[in-house]
Amino acid sequence: MGHYQLCLQDPFTSRATLAEINFEETPREAVLQRLANLGNTLRGYGSGLIRNKAGFIGFCGLLFFVLVTVFGPMFIEYDDNAHMERRTAGARSLLAPPSQEFPLGLDWQGRDVLSHMVHGG
Repeated sequence: MGHYQLCLQDPFTSRATLAEINFEETPREAVLQRLANLGNTLRGYGSGLIRNKAGFIGFCGLLFFVLVTVFGPMFIEYDDNAHMERRTAGARSLLAPPSQEFPLGLDWQGRDVLSHMVHGG
């Protein structure tokens, strides 16, 4: 039996003597073992999260905000200038409630609140 085959055998089921068996693991084997442990850990967290309904809803909320912060600037333009033209007739300020054009409304300078939230993240 070659030395390479002795290295790959399980030392507890092998008929080789302890002096013939190499117990050291290669760097590749160490990385594969760590990745396997990471996979088991993540799988455990995922199953626990799915079983806990309140935790899962909270996780989905956090995931939503992370996705909006990361990908939102690609779709929502930043509105940094005051817009006096958005003032409605007879209004004393530029504050506006939510509408179809501005889902979160306007601030006191007439700027879109949604664009500030996305780019502020």
